[in-house]
Amino acid sequence: MGHSIEVSEERGVRYLHFGTEWVQGAMRLSRPHQLVLAYTQEMLSFLLFRPAPLKVLMIGLGAGSLPKFFRKELPNTAITVVEVNPAVIPIARDLFRVPDDDDRLDVQVGDGYAWVHESGATFDAIFVDGYDHRARPGKFETPAFYEACVARLAPQGVLVSNVFGQVRGHAQTMRHLREAFPRGMLRLPSAESKNVVVSAFVDPPATTTVAQLRSRAARLRERLGLPFHKWVHTLQQHNPPEQQALFR
Repeated sequence: MGHSIEVSEERGVRYLHFGTEWVQGAMRLSRPHQLVLAYTQEMLSFLLFRPAPLKVLMIGLGAGSLPKFFRKELPNTAITVVEVNPAVIPIARDLFRVPDDDDRLDVQVGDGYAWVHESGATFDAIFVDGYDHRARPGKFETPAFYEACVARLAPQGVLVSNVFGQVRGHAQTMRHLREAFPRGMLRLPSAESKNVVVSAFVDPPATTTVAQLRSRAARLRERLGLPFHKWVHTLQQHNPPEQQALFR
């Protein structure tokens, strides 16, 4: 794929790199199923609105943090992963403890952009974290890709995308997402990086009050050990009034 794959370790955390300093994934050696990177945790904020996805597509395997977390914590969810670089998969399995395929995990080699255009499958959630070795999203931030994702989402489905929020072109990416998902989109800036997690809904979630959302966040926090309560506050701060109508 034109770049090396490297693994480093520091303070009990193993990191995956694609030939640059950019981190493509991480695993805490003592807790291999824990989500180490803040933005990977924040990608689960969609569960506040879509709590029980049965079929999930993930574009980009990396170190496999999200597939491992889903397998452990969401036992009713089946996960399909599409990874463009076949060399990543054995490294993820040998060094980052990604399990072998079974009836709940299917890791495929393929171009995620082409895959969503050609597949006839539908999913309750699609996760997009497909940056290259220089942290460039390429075709994954284009109208054609987002429109193809809409076609692959089931009713009530949601696209969860990791977007760099402080780079040139961010406003254009947000515009493309709004055009493809006019019925609802929420931004969640990451607490520890320049990333922004976007949850874009095929159909708007049922309107809920902030109090109800906080109650849901408390239950999810207890169950999954992640700061859903903080994400409710951040969603209120960083979304315009027309989107906050989802949780008044």
